[in-house]
Order: sequence, then C-alpha cells, then structure tokens
Amino acid sequence: ELPLDRLMEQIDRALVSTRGAALSMIRIGHTAAQMDFVGIGNVECRARSAKPIQPLTTPGIVGRGLRRVRTWRFPVTPGDVVVLYTDGISSRMELDPVEEPARVVSGVLAHARGTDDALVLAIRVDA
Repeated sequence: ELPLDRLMEQIDRALVSTRGAALSMIRIGHTAAQMDFVGIGNVECRARSAKPIQPLTTPGIVGRGLRRVRTWRFPVTPGDVVVLYTDGISSRMELDPVEEPARVVSGVLAHARGTDDALVLAIRVDA
C-alpha cells in the first residue's frame, strides 16, 4: 500500500549491510488505468502501449543510500505490454508487435548478451 518511492527508501535501508541491488518496481492499479514505476540501477522498463510509457531509472545501487527516488506515472490501457529487463539484454532491442507476453519475453531474450545475466518480465494489462 505504500507509494513506490517510500517502499524503495525502506528497501534501501534494509539492504545497507549487503552488496546492494539494482531494482525496478511497477504497480498497475486495480481500478485506475495507471502504472507507477520507480527504478534504481540497471533494470530498464519499456512498453508497447497505446500511450507513451518511457520511464527513466536513476543511477545508483539500492542499499548504498539513495539521494532521490522518482516515481513515474503513466496511463495504461487493456492490451498494453510492459517489459522490465536487466542490463544483460542489449538496449538496442525493439519490442515486437505481438500480443502474448511469453512471445515478448522470448523476443527480448534473443538480445541477451552472452557475458552477463539476463532477466525479463513482461506483463500485459487486462481490462
């Protein structure tokens, strides 16, 4: 129930005694047609959507003291596909115009670098 920026600040404090982490979070409203995004480090967000969704992540490491956490808010509509991916995926990739998130994931993973970890999460917004 916390706003994502406050949640990120709590996670930052909880990770102080660790190596830290790159972390991005999204929340898609149950009743409102909106998506909130907050990201620190190298986990990016892209979307295939009716309206532009282009949030930026903030450089840094969660657990090392965050200077500023910015929450981005975007409208979403049924059928939009939102994709989170790590820096093990080339940023030159483009989202294919397909409907199923599973096909989006396989298309994005085709751009994985062989020398880094690769993680992809794709979500389709339903009515």
